[in-house]
Amino acid sequence: MDLPHEVPIFSLPAELRNSIYDKAFQGDLSNADSLALMRASKQLHVEAGSHFYANNPFVIKLPCLGVPGATVLPPINDRYLPFLKDVGIEIDAGCAIRPRVQEIATAIQTLTTIGANFDNISFLIQFPPELSLFLQDRYDDSILDESHPITTALDQLLNSGVSKFVQIWMNGTWFAPGVATKMKACHGSRLKFMDLNEEHNLIELSNPTLYEKALAGCCSCTSLKLFGTDGDDGEDLNTAIGVDLDLIEHILDLNTNHSEPFPNVDDDTDTKNEEVLHDEDDVDMEDALIPLDPGEADAIVENWNHTSSLLADVEKLTQEIEFLVVMAPHMLSPSPETAGMVAAAHLAGTMTAQ
Repeated sequence: MDLPHEVPIFSLPAELRNSIYDKAFQGDLSNADSLALMRASKQLHVEAGSHFYANNPFVIKLPCLGVPGATVLPPINDRYLPFLKDVGIEIDAGCAIRPRVQEIATAIQTLTTIGANFDNISFLIQFPPELSLFLQDRYDDSILDESHPITTALDQLLNSGVSKFVQIWMNGTWFAPGVATKMKACHGSRLKFMDLNEEHNLIELSNPTLYEKALAGCCSCTSLKLFGTDGDDGEDLNTAIGVDLDLIEHILDLNTNHSEPFPNVDDDTDTKNEEVLHDEDDVDMEDALIPLDPGEADAIVENWNHTSSLLADVEKLTQEIEFLVVMAPHMLSPSPETAGMVAAAHLAGTMTAQ
């Protein structure tokens, strides 16, 4: 219906004004011109803006730097937070002591104080950016136990009742054993654990234990403390760890006398002592082999497939190896002395190249 220009929009019933706002905010909203209606007047800015934020989903990555007027979920202005209904929040897991993780927990807790009445809040909890995939099963960075700041913040959010539904999707992350099960038992249908099916559609998991994993007992921050850093993401780990020349010299001195030369395969004395095997020396391998559990076989195949895909990505492989050499040399070799030499040689070579 075409309206006469002289008819003020605020003389129309609220239902008609909302219909106008719906039409105005349809389509691509990435262009600032699509939101020009909110700049027509202060009164339109308040009413149209509240309608806009209440009727559109928003996805925010935490933590994010606050800006003037938007301190909780930038770039959404604080004045519009009470109107939000559907919010998606993307976060990265990590050690509980990391400032980044604590900022995320604080932001989640703040959602209970902004005066909003959400229809749905969705959380995507991603793999920790500080953790190497090689160490996923050895460190607990990607596992949220019951005392973890993010777990505590999620419990507080659920207990507050500020959202009708809360969805949690874990991507390379887990809760500690019993945590997801307990959360589901406490909050019932209000809490939904989500995952992608084969068609890449989000579906609800019927078994929350699929998002639970046993703890290994240590985290990557344990290694960081050895080098005098608190795990703040703003610090370059290679810089923090790789400049201690005294440490490198000490490691090299400790391992100078532990290396042994490889045997000379061309030496006649070696070939003289080789034993000659005959047919009667063959061993019945079927009797000697130990039966392999099907679960162990599947795990071996899965590890091989994972390693194969990683080896195919040269850039990622280089990043993973550098992380291991710098952060966890003891994981590369059963011998601590040998691991120390490898780490020291790598660091010394890096600084020489620089």
